[in-house]
Amino acid sequence: MKKNTMTLMAAGTCAMIAASASNAAVVAGWSFTGLTGYGASPLTATSSDANVTVGGLTRGSGMGTASTAAANAWGGSMGAARVDAAAAINASQFATFTVTAAAGYAVSFSQIDAYNVRRSGTGPANGQWQYSVGSSAFSNIGSALAFTTTSGGTTMSAVDLSGFSALQSVAAGSAVTFRMVMYANSGTGTFYFQNGSGSGLSVSGTTAAIPAPGAVALIGLAGLVASRRRRN
Repeated sequence: MKKNTMTLMAAGTCAMIAASASNAAVVAGWSFTGLTGYGASPLTATSSDANVTVGGLTRGSGMGTASTAAANAWGGSMGAARVDAAAAINASQFATFTVTAAAGYAVSFSQIDAYNVRRSGTGPANGQWQYSVGSSAFSNIGSALAFTTTSGGTTMSAVDLSGFSALQSVAAGSAVTFRMVMYANSGTGTFYFQNGSGSGLSVSGTTAAIPAPGAVALIGLAGLVASRRRRN
């Protein structure tokens, strides 16, 4: 009876841990409706998971706010022509935001949701998503992207993050930084994330409670009991 009780307790603990992770939903997101003048930097998220802290959407120091900005969009003007991603990074020509799991939780990322971008004729023709966890070096997410110059912008497909092991089950205290590097601009043009057909900018995923040390020990003990029962 004692063994059965312990096994049932461990099973219940496992069920509670599994139930704490919800289906993929927006972890951090921004709507750009009503924004003027390129938007604030950092720009506070308009939606976020209750179990994370989100650092605002922030312009790198290489992005300015010169000239008239587009409405319902967030972005900046480029300081000078940058031929490639390395040059843009060196000049801080990028936009960033961070997501950090709250104490007692871990966060996993499934995708950067479909979004819309716009650039001027002399703005950056290419971009590259990157990520960093904690103090680690940045890594590329997928391939370089191409941006058009139409006033309606370009709707970019969702970016799959599920295959990046470093972005799964990231524990509290490890800030995940997402970065869009913008380059191949021929001058001091502009770049924006905009609402487009109604979407803003968001990243989706799940959060899950990290079991307390006592719960972990209980799970291990239950496994040991089950193993012994199979041998008997």
